[in-house]
Amino acid sequence: VVIDEHARGDVHRVHQAESLPDPARSHGFLDGLEAIRVIVAQAPTHLAPGGWLILEHGSEQGLAVRTLLAQAGLERISTWRDLAGQERVSGASRAPEGAPVDQSEAPG
Repeated sequence: VVIDEHARGDVHRVHQAESLPDPARSHGFLDGLEAIRVIVAQAPTHLAPGGWLILEHGSEQGLAVRTLLAQAGLERISTWRDLAGQERVSGASRAPEGAPVDQSEAPG
């Protein structure tokens, strides 16, 4: 099992390297965002207009996930904290039909 430096102490990420989708492995990403990177990249073509993508992630990955969501052209990017106050869930939506894309909340 390969554990990246962000996974230590985070039980959700210990076995992530073994379960990565093939596209993530083939690109050589080892930052703990392999599966999230693949999901976010494909989200705009699978979300209905106005639909949301919500992702659970490691407690130190909020900024990186928000950046990926912005790069995918999603909007209304948000992160929510868990009961311990750690950033744990991030999400964004696809623009509704005919609406301009609002990137005002994108990290930057």
